[in-house]
Amino acid sequence: EQTIGVNGVSANVLCKSHNSALSRLDTVAGRFFGRLSEAHQRVSVPGELFQNLVFAFNGHDLERWMLKCLCGYIASGTAAHNDVSIPKGIPPKYFLNVLFGLDTLPSTWGLYLLRDSEPASVNFAPLVNKNSPGGAVIVGCLVVICGLQFVLAMQPSPSNRRKDLLEGSLYRRAELVYRSAQGGREVTIILGWTEQ
Repeated sequence: EQTIGVNGVSANVLCKSHNSALSRLDTVAGRFFGRLSEAHQRVSVPGELFQNLVFAFNGHDLERWMLKCLCGYIASGTAAHNDVSIPKGIPPKYFLNVLFGLDTLPSTWGLYLLRDSEPASVNFAPLVNKNSPGGAVIVGCLVVICGLQFVLAMQPSPSNRRKDLLEGSLYRRAELVYRSAQGGREVTIILGWTEQ
């Protein structure tokens, strides 16, 4: 697991035109991080008065941003599992088709919300299937943002490790609600999902 700044999550492995085509995803992710941080701050300050706030995001864009980071890790050779480097490789064609909007994720693939934890930074760790016939294969990633743990699952049938990791998780959560202990004020972050 690596702790990194928001701008340091993706490696520069794309050509200028492809990077430009995906730059909107970086903007969406930056806004999402900002709103999560704002929600944490607003509800944790005792006595703070604020209007109820609602922010909306396209959930598929967040999945594609995480997939962009994951493809960058694969292509750059910077991914590691249990302190063992995973060799530089070419992201699977299906990952790239989803990334560029040419294909959609099947049911059960995509974004899961795990549980709250303490870190306030952004952590990124690849999920690896070590039992793949060709050796270790990256099948998703774990991203921790403002204490929320998200998993991007990119594998059709879960291995035992992924099954354990996703137990009790919420698939494509529609909203995150933060409530102030005093006064009942709320910050709601809505994630929009279209049926595929």
